[in-house]
Amino acid sequence: MKVPGALRHVRAFLPLLAVDRRDRDRLGGLLNELVRERDRPLDRSAARRMRDAVTEGASR
Repeated sequence: MKVPGALRHVRAFLPLLAVDRRDRDRLGGLLNELVRERDRPLDRSAARRMRDAVTEGASR
């Protein structure tokens, strides 16, 4: 099930969580794990967009 509006909200929220490099590394690692999930992997395109949002946290 795809929820495009939800992705937009998650992408707006992620930079707020990525306060420092350690936070960004942890969130990036979590996204990598979700993509590799065996039963219900996260869509790679959505993960890439979320990683971009996490990276934006560095420029705050």
